[in-house]
Amino acid sequence: MKKLIFPAIKLSNPVKRFNTAKPYNPALPANRVSIPTTGLHHQRGVALISVMLIFAIAAALAARMMTNGAVQVEQASVYLQQQRVTTYAQGVESYVIALLKEDWDKDSRQEAAAFDHPQDSWAQLKRFPLDEFENEASGESEGEILLRVEPLNGFFNLGNIINDKGEIDPTQVRIFKQILVNHQVPTQMVDLTIDWMDLDNTTNSLLGAEDNNYLLKSPAYRTADQRMVNLSEWALLENSEITPDVQAKLEQDITILPEVTKVNVNWAKPEILALVTQSSPGQAEQWVVGREFTPITNVKEFLTKNNLDEKLESLLTTRSQYFRIRIRVNISGQLAYITSIVHRQQADGSITVLQRNYLPFNKAILKLEEEQS
Repeated sequence: MKKLIFPAIKLSNPVKRFNTAKPYNPALPANRVSIPTTGLHHQRGVALISVMLIFAIAAALAARMMTNGAVQVEQASVYLQQQRVTTYAQGVESYVIALLKEDWDKDSRQEAAAFDHPQDSWAQLKRFPLDEFENEASGESEGEILLRVEPLNGFFNLGNIINDKGEIDPTQVRIFKQILVNHQVPTQMVDLTIDWMDLDNTTNSLLGAEDNNYLLKSPAYRTADQRMVNLSEWALLENSEITPDVQAKLEQDITILPEVTKVNVNWAKPEILALVTQSSPGQAEQWVVGREFTPITNVKEFLTKNNLDEKLESLLTTRSQYFRIRIRVNISGQLAYITSIVHRQQADGSITVLQRNYLPFNKAILKLEEEQS
């Protein structure tokens, strides 16, 4: 088979056959053509940019993963720290409850002569450091517990204004009204509070408010028709004059309990004793001089000694059934709060936690506690 040989074609007028970056070179053989390289350089540039983009995306994803991981670790750390201080606070609450039960066991052996007063062991706990969190450099503890246990029988019980039969008690209403006057709170709150807690749907006075007033609000609601559970319910009353700051001041004298209670003469402030006995604060202060060291053990003897009406025995006592426990734990700046209301049965000393919340105390109350500690 013969090979076909094509003669070289010589162009008389050479021209560019491709759009190349280099001009035509007549020195090149006539039968050779220069191959353009611009497209190859362009493809290499696109590939390089693609690789750089992939690395940038990968780096961004890695940074995001590391950031999310660090945030999750920090969140877990904060959660564990909060759980730790909360556990300490719960442990302190259990310890106080054990002391209250131990106190009842001691009082039960004294029978009628039993009393609760500021020298009891549970009343002596105020503030103490947590030695296990001692700073090695300074030698000072970075952990601290602030504790205050108050027998609520030393306060005026707002629930007393409606007796167990659902009737208004004029004596207790008088005391409540005078407390409001002492704190410069409008006495209109007396009628509003009565209407909020009484069982009927009739206003106690022109200044009161019942369902018809509250159903016009948005959102609408009705009166409780029972004792308040918490004094914060004052904020729901019609045209309430009791702000959180005013409530904090009133809570120095007033509490709310689920049943009618007596006032403990070993704990009540002289101002409260004066209102209950309709005496002057000066007289009441004389009655309680030295009671923190020599407690009052018998109500009848107390009334006789101070020439008071024997009928007041139904309003006074030397024992306490309800207690408020306030706890603040501080470990390296991490805070936990507990406020508990506990009830101690007089019959067997059993203790029930009625309320417990973990909210920080009102600023005014917290400041008061620190000043007294």
